[in-house]
Amino acid sequence: MGHYLKTKTQNPNPTGKISSQSKWLQFIKNRRKALSIILFISTFAVIFFVIKVYTPNPGKPASSSTPAPALTPTPALATAPIYGPTTGSIKHIGPKSTPIVCAKVDVGDFIMEVKFANPYDWRDFAWSYGVFFRYGSINNHYRLTISSSERLGFGITRDGIVSLISAGTHSVINRSADEYNTIRVEAKGDEAKVYINNTFATSLNIGERAPNGDVCLATGILGQDSIEGKETKYSEFTIYEIK
Repeated sequence: MGHYLKTKTQNPNPTGKISSQSKWLQFIKNRRKALSIILFISTFAVIFFVIKVYTPNPGKPASSSTPAPALTPTPALATAPIYGPTTGSIKHIGPKSTPIVCAKVDVGDFIMEVKFANPYDWRDFAWSYGVFFRYGSINNHYRLTISSSERLGFGITRDGIVSLISAGTHSVINRSADEYNTIRVEAKGDEAKVYINNTFATSLNIGERAPNGDVCLATGILGQDSIEGKETKYSEFTIYEIK
């Protein structure tokens, strides 16, 4: 009768304890698994953030970081203008002369708009034009001026003496020969808001002068900035009274 030889398999770790090498390998496996989970969650979070930020909301318009004040709704929806719209031109007389065209109205609180055509290119010669309002006479009025140097100036004339109140550079001012600039003035009480080419430019204090007067267009306002024989064309000159 044959004999079967039994062999006993030896336990490589008879003590039952996990070796330090095994612990290290297990630690690395667990760490890799944790890192994989963290990487997956981070990737998902980044993708969600990008989709959330860059996907436009059809029900809400994108907002600007520095929104300009909104234009006042044109009063034409409620009432007819007291003047205009008219189209014309102002002939340049020459240096140190400021020819004007007036609406011949007497109004204090109003909204006016006008579109000026540049008389020539700013590289050829300097030019300026603008609006005189609450105009009592050539010696007493407020004056708003834009020039070929991209400057918007606001001043007051008292008894024939012109004083500059404020001035600043505005890149929205067009300067080439074939370009236009639209000026909008909203005067009410002691404040006037000014828009250039549908962009809010400045807010002015107009509480010093008489509350009423004419509204006029002018060119060659700054002196030494007009060429005799040239002209400044304008269109859409319109005035609405604010009740």
